[in-house]
Amino acid sequence: MQAFLDGRELKPDRPTLAAGLSVGVRTAESAGRIIVEAWLDGRPLTGDELEQPSDLPGAAFKLELTSAEPRELVATTLLDAVAALADLDQTQRDAAKAIQQGKTQDAIEPIRQTVETWTSVRSIIERGSAILSIDLSNIEPAPLAPLIQDLSRDLAALKDALERQDWSRLADCLAYELTERSAQWREALQKLALRLAAPTTNPKGVQT
Repeated sequence: MQAFLDGRELKPDRPTLAAGLSVGVRTAESAGRIIVEAWLDGRPLTGDELEQPSDLPGAAFKLELTSAEPRELVATTLLDAVAALADLDQTQRDAAKAIQQGKTQDAIEPIRQTVETWTSVRSIIERGSAILSIDLSNIEPAPLAPLIQDLSRDLAALKDALERQDWSRLADCLAYELTERSAQWREALQKLALRLAAPTTNPKGVQT
């Protein structure tokens, strides 16, 4: 089996998927990088294959791994979140408008998208913190911790208004609170992404 990391051939000690992944992870880690893509014979590896790779010879022929510098990876995902929130503004406004026009059923899907997007953005912070082994929510100059708390309250208010069918409160939450929150998050996420992407980044109070 052939194994490659960022286009460079690796030398597994056995011709198996498990051995190829093992040497790839070790090689990436020794360079301060992490594996972000894994392809086997022209297709992406499944979660089960990554968690329990086969150690049988002949089960795989070509393994292609791609790595990334952790801070750059997290910075990129933060900017993806910024773009997602920019798109979400229109979705939230559409939901609020539908409610104000009495078309409550038309608002259900935009509301679902709103909750799903905010949940994903919050998860990006959690995953990024785990990857870098630092708490991204407390990095200056724009700490996210207060925004995370505010967002939790807003989403709880959204859920409560929906359950109570308080349409006026629901529309206000979508059109005002969450739209304002989106602008705050985009600004904070952009600053955090730039800080992480800086070559000499050493955020205040964070060990690197």
